[in-house]
Amino acid sequence: MDGTGKGCCLEQESITNAHKVLDIMSLLGVHPDETTFGYLVYLYATTGLENKMIELQDLVSSVIPVFKSAAEELLNTSGLKPVELLAKALAKSIGYTKMKHMSLLSSMENHVTLHLEAGRPVYTPS
Repeated sequence: MDGTGKGCCLEQESITNAHKVLDIMSLLGVHPDETTFGYLVYLYATTGLENKMIELQDLVSSVIPVFKSAAEELLNTSGLKPVELLAKALAKSIGYTKMKHMSLLSSMENHVTLHLEAGRPVYTPS
């Protein structure tokens, strides 16, 4: 969730908006990260939805036993340091198999994010 998602969801404390942003991210193929889930936990906490916070935590915890033996085997046979193996697993889990240049705001490939500071207001027709 980029700054736009953060603004619309955190400032209004709108869980509905947060879920809409997640749906849009899914449609665009943008994968949620720890920041996205952090915003969700914040919203759940500020709106008193403790059960939703626990649901997110349980979701993450429940998959550990499924992958534990495979993780131990990889640690023992890969020849990589644990931190390198974890970094590869994290990259793969969010869909990064190679580094791509992309916009920080839209996650669109071959686009850049430009932060422009002008000494005076800039007016546009939009």
